[in-house]
Amino acid sequence: MSSSRPIPTLLVALAALAASAAPAFAAGDAAAGRRTADTWCVGCHLIGNEQKAALVDAPTFPEINKRMTPEALRAYLFQPHPPMPQFRLTRQDIEDLIEFIQSMEKK
Repeated sequence: MSSSRPIPTLLVALAALAASAAPAFAAGDAAAGRRTADTWCVGCHLIGNEQKAALVDAPTFPEINKRMTPEALRAYLFQPHPPMPQFRLTRQDIEDLIEFIQSMEKK
């Protein structure tokens, strides 16, 4: 009689299958991220040096870059919550925004 060996092997196999089926994040494009920021983010955040003021007290993109890892930012953008507006970004939009934010100088 085989002991509990088949169950751990099955669990490892299922975990490997799930990991291989999970979509990989595509590399972000900073220029596309800037276009997304110009569309969705510029009303609240300072996203570039050419802006002088934002309409609300939201962190600037360089501040976000300094405070958040790409992983934390990804999680935040996937599940926006107040005070963030409820808009839907695609996975690629999020990767592009992260790439753009990560391109900002950490001050």
